[in-house]
Amino acid sequence: MTLWTSWIGNTRVTVVELGDICTGFTKARQKSILGDDEYGGRISRSVSQMEHDEQNGMDPARIGRYIAGIVEKKDPAVVYVAGAQYKFLSLLCKLLPAAARGKIVGKIYG
Repeated sequence: MTLWTSWIGNTRVTVVELGDICTGFTKARQKSILGDDEYGGRISRSVSQMEHDEQNGMDPARIGRYIAGIVEKKDPAVVYVAGAQYKFLSLLCKLLPAAARGKIVGKIYG
């Protein structure tokens, strides 16, 4: 938990952690693999994995309904995480040390 308040002036602040969403962004991305050779193809492999995750991500309409539900709440929480998979990952991030998180991300995208 952070040590900041969810109120800024007269405005309530809520964070929604979304994860991967299947939109047209993936196809519209302008890619550069500059430096990929120096990193043994790691850049292109990472971007390919990210594109796969995005293309198989959550439906934007579903996310819109999720956010609309939060907006309509009388007393929303400070942080929401969309999707069961991301809630689990968010919990892991809170429990695991930074080095372990880094190794996991490296295995996924490295």
